[in-house]
Formats: sequence, structure tokens, C-alpha cells
Amino acid sequence: MDPEDGALQRLAADLRCLRERAGNPGYRELARRAHYSSTTLSIAAGGGKWECPNPNAWGGGGGM
Repeated sequence: MDPEDGALQRLAADLRCLRERAGNPGYRELARRAHYSSTTLSIAAGGGKWECPNPNAWGGGGGM
């Protein structure tokens, strides 16, 4: 996915980057932190449509 493709794709790329910087926690761990399902978070990181999860879960408290 090219981050230049649009806002949703850029957000997805940012979420993947935050996850990587946080040590690549599994989606179940992210789901526990964000109180969203692991499926929802996986869809978000893939650039799909989703309800906005807690961004703090992705980077351990850091903003984007």
C-alpha cells in the first residue's frame, strides 16, 4: 500500500509504523489496550473502513 494513495492509506501506514515502534505487539494485545476487537484493529492497519480506535494503544501512549 502506497502512503501517497490517500488519507486512509496514510493513516493505516502511520498505525503500522506506531505498532512497529511499540515493538510489534500482537493485535490481541492492541485490542486489550484500545478496547476494540483485534479484527477492527487489523482492518484499520490494512486501510479498511473502521470505527476510530484509541490511537494511544498503537504507540503505547504516543500521539500521531
